[in-house]
Amino acid sequence: MKAHKKALQYLERPGNRPGGIPENARYASAAVGVFALSMEGLLVNYLVYINKSNQLFVYGEPFLFIAVPVMMAVLYSLRSGRLFFIKLFVRFCQLTYIVYGLNWIISIFQTFYYNDIRNGLAVSNILLLVLISPFVYLMHRALKRSRWLDPKSLPHEWEIPAVNDPTSISYRRPKKPR
Repeated sequence: MKAHKKALQYLERPGNRPGGIPENARYASAAVGVFALSMEGLLVNYLVYINKSNQLFVYGEPFLFIAVPVMMAVLYSLRSGRLFFIKLFVRFCQLTYIVYGLNWIISIFQTFYYNDIRNGLAVSNILLLVLISPFVYLMHRALKRSRWLDPKSLPHEWEIPAVNDPTSISYRRPKKPR
């Protein structure tokens, strides 16, 4: 029996997952909101401090009208379990970490650098970053704990999707044959 299990481990390769997202991987979807809020903060920093422009909504809002639907499409396609979309989602989460960290660095620098009315904008940006920090923590924890979101994981390591887990609130019973 042990030899059979060992042989199966060598035959397994990373690939597409079964449809549906496991319960412990759902918190990683916080990346969409964190990315949108962090990018909005970066745009505010760029337009007000570097570009010295008052046309915040002219430049900032079209980004959100394009980026958020694209991010939602990636998140929706993650439910299919395709390996390509899982890799894309993990890269997107890594980009979210970079944008979030960059926003922290720029906001703290601007708080100490400027002494005029623009300092209040940097402080409000820091408060926004503090408010979204629990979501960054949840996203990070879900990415580290869920083997389903790891592109290199093998099929025997994956969690079952929530729609197939009888203990989940999202469980769907199999249809009865007629």
